[in-house]
Amino acid sequence: MKKIFTLFLLAACCQLATAQLVNKSLIVPEFCPGIIRTFNPSSATTIEELSGYTILISLLSSSFNCGGGVGNNSNAKVNCVAMFGNDLYASLTGAFCQRIYKFTNYKTLGNTASVSQVTGAGS
Repeated sequence: MKKIFTLFLLAACCQLATAQLVNKSLIVPEFCPGIIRTFNPSSATTIEELSGYTILISLLSSSFNCGGGVGNNSNAKVNCVAMFGNDLYASLTGAFCQRIYKFTNYKTLGNTASVSQVTGAGS
């Protein structure tokens, strides 16, 4: 009876570990070189990158100016990201400021989502 319970417990733990990956996206901010990548499960035990959801911070409009000088986002780094509903929020730090950007409807549009500055500090 003890062996059956142990096998049942082991099977239940494996099922829970597998269930954590199913239908869960993972959004990864990379401080260097300033990229946001999204991964989805391709099976119960593996993930793959969704290239249509990759955001290169250096390609943000120069009007956001959070980098190393006027109109330069190339030095801005991603500190953290958070999903709220369908929108992605990203905290960026540049040489002269810290700002939070909102990628509206990122969950469905990916890297074609419109971006707006939510808050900012610095010049």
